[in-house]
Amino acid sequence: MSLATREPTDTSIGGWRPGQPSPRRRRNASLLESRSMHMGLECPKPDYDYFSHTGICYKSFAEEKTYDKAKQTCAADRGMLAMPKDDATNTFIYGLEYGDGDRWIGLSDAASEDNWVFEDGQTLASTGYNNWDQDEPSGGEGENCVVLRSENPTTWNDLGCNHNKRFICQLGKSAVASVFFF
Repeated sequence: MSLATREPTDTSIGGWRPGQPSPRRRRNASLLESRSMHMGLECPKPDYDYFSHTGICYKSFAEEKTYDKAKQTCAADRGMLAMPKDDATNTFIYGLEYGDGDRWIGLSDAASEDNWVFEDGQTLASTGYNNWDQDEPSGGEGENCVVLRSENPTTWNDLGCNHNKRFICQLGKSAVASVFFF
């Protein structure tokens, strides 16, 4: 019995095999070149992808959870829900998608209606960036958490926090650096 041979991978674009990435992710391939390791820095948890633009590691989770349960999962990894505060980061985390479906990001107005705040306490207004889908946010007091949409790529939508959605976690710069200094 002989072993099957595999086609060589194209390492010039993130190690994709022929025919990859999918058309949906092809536009993000150049951003994905910084996956897992960059300039000697490695993400402290398996399956997280390093993004050199922010110096932060990200992971898209396939299981669906409520916003609060997703936050707990990220916290268990010593991270937070992803906080895209610029277009490059928003595009990068969208490119991490595994399967279809909206994904929670770390943005909410649950504490004060229409005062959108990232998980780290920074207000959305102070970033000078947002990527709301057309006519969003629209939910009033019933939709206080934010998803990265899959139907209208890279845009955001406010939803009720009790919906079960996939989600994206991030591990901050200090978590990456701690791998090398402890």
